[in-house]
Amino acid sequence: PAASAAPSLPSSLKDDVEAMDAPAAIRALEAASSQLEDSMRVGAPDCGAVRVLRDRICALSARICRLAEASPAEHELAARCEDAKPRCERATTRVAGPCG
Repeated sequence: PAASAAPSLPSSLKDDVEAMDAPAAIRALEAASSQLEDSMRVGAPDCGAVRVLRDRICALSARICRLAEASPAEHELAARCEDAKPRCERATTRVAGPCG
């Protein structure tokens, strides 16, 4: 059902964001951000796929920030949250252009 909607996406995009620890969420955010950039370089991106990537980036960004809030003494994690927040905004803006 949902998996067949975007068959070109790797299984790593199906991992449960809420179950991820901070290192896994950070790695997944980097991967999704890179995949979105690659997908947006083509003339007409696959809007279904880039919307999934956008949503994934935003979910991962939120997860990283929730983990940072739960561990205020971890300054590196707080810095990762500050990096993650604008990634969601950028992904939303990038996808909205060609895909509405």
